[in-house]
Amino acid sequence: MARTLGASVDTSYWVQGAFAALACLAVVAAWFKQAPVHLKNALVLLGTALTAPYLQDYDLVFCVIAVAWLWQQPVESVRSERALLIASGLLLLLPLVAAALFHLSGEIAFGTLFILPAFVVAVQMSFSAQPVILTPAAASPTP
Repeated sequence: MARTLGASVDTSYWVQGAFAALACLAVVAAWFKQAPVHLKNALVLLGTALTAPYLQDYDLVFCVIAVAWLWQQPVESVRSERALLIASGLLLLLPLVAAALFHLSGEIAFGTLFILPAFVVAVQMSFSAQPVILTPAAASPTP
């Protein structure tokens, strides 16, 4: 996107690297928290989409899985639910409108703008999620 907006090749690489590094740091930070695994999985998928320099509309269909994982986590407030609903809607629309927006805009890729809200919501959910408490299975009575 930076290259399409007139940035040099070197600048575009730096922008891509910065976004990739931030996405990786967010995924790693969330992964080491004791958040539910479905949130961690959604972050990995969305982070992968953010770090990939080229994504086609048919590559984005896997975002449906991320939306399903995000909706497994209970939301804390109406505001959080609204943010999740908007982010999920954008993410689900992306494969349908990515190619059309690309051609209508003069070949500017808007994928990041659709993926970033869901990624931010997933990061917020993973940091506000209650820790996972692993308990041993109920021991069967010994004879």
